[in-house]
Amino acid sequence: KKGFPEVSQEYYLALSKASGFDVEINKYIQSIYEAHTKQQISNLGHSIVNCYQDDLNDVSVYLKRCRDVVDGIEKNSVVSNGVTIPEAIQEVENKIISLQTTDNKHYIKTGILDLDRLIIGLETKKMSVIGARPSVGKSALGLTFMSNMMNMGIPCGLISLEMSESECIERISQMRSGVSISEFSYNGMPENNQRRFYKELEVISNCQNIQVSRLTD
Repeated sequence: KKGFPEVSQEYYLALSKASGFDVEINKYIQSIYEAHTKQQISNLGHSIVNCYQDDLNDVSVYLKRCRDVVDGIEKNSVVSNGVTIPEAIQEVENKIISLQTTDNKHYIKTGILDLDRLIIGLETKKMSVIGARPSVGKSALGLTFMSNMMNMGIPCGLISLEMSESECIERISQMRSGVSISEFSYNGMPENNQRRFYKELEVISNCQNIQVSRLTD
């Protein structure tokens, strides 16, 4: 702006480094990755613990399940250390080829059709930032993503800075069932509405692909 001295990008980088922000955010990201990876390994263990008693599926089914989980963990643990310009160009060209052949494996669908048509999906190993003014529906959008990913069997987590775990579960249950929890105060509430709400609570309880956590100071 006119009248203000121009501040270089290098100044902001130096300020960030001096404050230790870059170190702390890396520690935080690493802690989230480790917790998520341990949860995936735990889920895998639960799913194969009784494989010996399974007479319907052969061993190849369980081997594939193990490989898929391990491959996913290894893929998500890859951290880029920088590439040359020709290598970066090659990555862009490979991405174009993948998109032209409708190979969208590097994108996670949000489950919102119009949004997925526009952005293909959320790109893996990238940070997607959704910004808006307060009280316009950011939390509701995030919970919608989680609900849709539950239906698609995609592991996901929600870290809330405002709502508690129970408030998050309450809102996602209302969203999935179409029943507001305030309706339970009505004496004439239809029983089928109650059944729908409790059914969604049971679905969430049995789903091992989601985590909800409140971040506190």
